[in-house]
Amino acid sequence: MTEIQIEFDVPAEMRDGTVLRADVQRPGGTGPWPVLLSRRSSPPTRSLRTSK
Repeated sequence: MTEIQIEFDVPAEMRDGTVLRADVQRPGGTGPWPVLLSRRSSPPTRSLRTSK
């Protein structure tokens, strides 16, 4: 397993209408896979993105 699928800024709307955004990273292929959840109050670093 070397392939990783990454989606940036995926929106999730909360019950009060607030939209939170997350970067979702998951292994390629079929699962099931365990879930790891990490949250933080500051903006995420974009170390996986390449600058243009």
